[in-house]
Amino acid sequence: MTPPINRHPSLIKRIFVFYLLPEIPIGINGWPNLRGSVAAHRVSPSKSVRKSAGSSNRMVLLKKEIHAQQEFLMTIRMPLMAILISTFVGCADSKCEDSDCADTGADELRGEIADDLEQAAPSRSTWEGTPEGVGLIEFINDETTTMFVLDKTVGLDRRAAGNIVAHRDGGDRIWGSTDDDVFNTVDEIDAVRYVGPRSLDRMVVFAAQTGWVPGAEDILGVYDGVSFSVAEADATIEMVNSLSQVELDDSLRLHARAAESIALAQPIATVDELARLYYVGHSALTILKSAAESATGSVAGGYQGEQG
Repeated sequence: MTPPINRHPSLIKRIFVFYLLPEIPIGINGWPNLRGSVAAHRVSPSKSVRKSAGSSNRMVLLKKEIHAQQEFLMTIRMPLMAILISTFVGCADSKCEDSDCADTGADELRGEIADDLEQAAPSRSTWEGTPEGVGLIEFINDETTTMFVLDKTVGLDRRAAGNIVAHRDGGDRIWGSTDDDVFNTVDEIDAVRYVGPRSLDRMVVFAAQTGWVPGAEDILGVYDGVSFSVAEADATIEMVNSLSQVELDDSLRLHARAAESIALAQPIATVDELARLYYVGHSALTILKSAAESATGSVAGGYQGEQG
């Protein structure tokens, strides 16, 4: 006796057919029909059904049933795929260590994170963080600074000039395109092959002579989110070097570790050097900059009063 035709395949069977074999027609029993062409078997019932009584009506019903099944599976396809991926793929082994997959969004993970708990490595070049260093970076990144200028006018080694321009302009060797890799620090320029202290000094002198070095009111840089003009940086460094650890801690109310870090590093040459210190970050720089501005204003007010 021929077993009855299963018109209601299980949900798992439907998922298997719809997701893993989307281009193979579905048979009457819910499994993929692998015989013949796709067009012939996508909606056609078996030969036994066609030969039975009322086969035309039954074929219409089967088409409707298959269409309804496909519409149902379409509605749950994307949500189901998301569940399957998150369940079976997940995060594997050591990959979690370098990703955010372990972030559950819990409130405790969104708390304020202490900044600058580690001291940054000192800069390689003494020009880093100085107005001359900033002028050098601006000069190197400018479109008019070509290999010819660096080689013939500045007097660099030809290999150094070519490597600097190649680094800045990227793989297409065109300034201003999407693959440019402009210089952000003096240390980055110093790291270019055939560029050393002598090359840096020559470029700094040339940049200063041609007006690239920022003036007192020009922006020197942004350190840990705090912007400093040249004058503000000079005033801050002068004040920092004049205060003891106790004064930094008690009078300015810096964190004790920041005050200790600054005291141990004195004398400090630049804001860049200051910002690299252990426990000196946005909050400490903001306090120091504000204190320096207040001290400068008080001195200026006193001078104006005496002159008046």
